[in-house]
Amino acid sequence: MLCAHGIQGHPGAAMEHAERLRQHGLFAEVHGCAHRGAPGLSETLSAVHAPRVCLAPLLMAEGFTLRKMLDQVVLGPDIAVCQPVGTHPGLADVIADMARAACKPKGWATRQTALLVVGHGTVRHPDSSVTARRHAARIAASDDFREVAVAFLDEPPGVGAVLARLEARHRVVVGLFIDRGEHGENDIPRLLAACDHDAVYAGPVGSDPRMTDLLLQQVQALSLAA
Repeated sequence: MLCAHGIQGHPGAAMEHAERLRQHGLFAEVHGCAHRGAPGLSETLSAVHAPRVCLAPLLMAEGFTLRKMLDQVVLGPDIAVCQPVGTHPGLADVIADMARAACKPKGWATRQTALLVVGHGTVRHPDSSVTARRHAARIAASDDFREVAVAFLDEPPGVGAVLARLEARHRVVVGLFIDRGEHGENDIPRLLAACDHDAVYAGPVGSDPRMTDLLLQQVQALSLAA
């Protein structure tokens, strides 16, 4: 069962990833739901017929929203929770590939380009920004981009401040969001438009089809651990 934060009252990308997982034929049932929206988490759980449930959070971090999501679930032998998909180490490769793809139409060499990973962030949970920083460090270790940095919408450092201090000739931005909602679709382009820098937005990482494989690996890792 895939649970996303929700976008405009619906599960959003959770339904797309759920449909891809159904096509694998590995599970008796696959459902998508929303932490905020319909179908909700409790509603979807009550509709499941399978004897065991794996809850896969479509979240970018182990932060405030995950804690609130789990408040709705009574964990036990019949319900288990895998790690949020955003914590998968392989997400760094997806972010980097999206950035490279966005550079190509511009004719930008990645070695002359800074990659900025933008997450939501929140001061309500100290782990909210950890995932973004880890992915940025993994990408930086590959030495493919001139610079790799992180910025956040709801905690410092902000997008404008980070863009201003980057030294690379060009800048490509990837959003650490599941859906093309207000944050992933509107906020980042608005912030980029307000900055006097040569920057392009590659979009939110969560809508990339490769996220489905990362989700599957998170679920399988939970099964192996059990």
